[in-house]
Amino acid sequence: MSSFRPQRFCGVILKCSRIWRILFIAVPWIGLTYLMILPMLEKLLAYTDYTSTNRVSDDVGNKRFQTFHHNSTKQRLRYLIEEPSLCHDSPDLFMISYVHSAVHKKENRQLIRDTWANLRYYPILRMKVFFVFGAAVSKEEQDVIEKESSQYHDIIQLDFVDSYKNLSLKGVGALQWISEHCMHAPWVLKSDDDMVINTFALQEYLAYHTKGELKGGNSFPDKIICAVWWGMTVLRGTGCAKWCVSEEEWPENSFPTYCSGSAFVIPTHLVPRLYDAYFTAPFLWVDDAYISGVLPREAGIKHRPVHSLYEMNYHLIQRNMIHGNRLFCHHPGRAASRGQWWSLILAKELNA
Repeated sequence: MSSFRPQRFCGVILKCSRIWRILFIAVPWIGLTYLMILPMLEKLLAYTDYTSTNRVSDDVGNKRFQTFHHNSTKQRLRYLIEEPSLCHDSPDLFMISYVHSAVHKKENRQLIRDTWANLRYYPILRMKVFFVFGAAVSKEEQDVIEKESSQYHDIIQLDFVDSYKNLSLKGVGALQWISEHCMHAPWVLKSDDDMVINTFALQEYLAYHTKGELKGGNSFPDKIICAVWWGMTVLRGTGCAKWCVSEEEWPENSFPTYCSGSAFVIPTHLVPRLYDAYFTAPFLWVDDAYISGVLPREAGIKHRPVHSLYEMNYHLIQRNMIHGNRLFCHHPGRAASRGQWWSLILAKELNA
């Protein structure tokens, strides 16, 4: 029978204590990592399940839409500020851009006026921008809007509550205004207010694209140009914050094919068809999916995917936009930093 050895016993105790210390440190980190990746895994599994079992054709979708129209509530939107001369004064306009905005976004609006939509470059770009507002919540707020409008004459204001769930109405208002006042400009650019855009290269791209279509015997381009999202799953229930959509709001499991809302380009001759579709298509408050997805499907308009023109990671803007050929970059940082990138774009385009 072996005798008791204190050294061996102490060694076992020491090893056990080390193991417990490691577990004490590792287990919380493992749990935290699991909690962080769980939502991503759930979305991935939901998307996989959708693409394998729940994909519906456009025909099926259109049949479902027939029971989901609320046409009786849809009317032409009323202007509070209209600015009809914004386009009429520029018969050689090549592109009109619109941006959803609100009173507190003044810094972003001013940066756009000073950078990619600066009228100083109109002889080259032949481009103008307008900002779309809903109704003010107070007289003081309306005074601010009217003062800025009288200075720049680039604000279109419509008579509906200015809220997150009415962003789609801002898009409809822009389509309505363009249909009524700006059909002579060949192109429409929709942009978020926190974008860096190389409008010089965009103008060249659209001119080249149009020339290529016409040279090939085709008519003027008839597709929406953008980074295209296919089969995007509708977020339901809880845990999706302001992006949750109920089945009453949208009965399908996915949105129609639509564009990244950061920026997309529409041939202007398609705008009246999109606007007309507003009166027959079901309404959806998710503005990207509605303006560039629901309305095009209702109007029979397709998309031209150009993902290579977008830089979604603003940390790569130096490499892929300043030294590369990307045209659009979403930059959610401070407005001043976007202005610095514009200076580099100017140096690249005007000093080339």
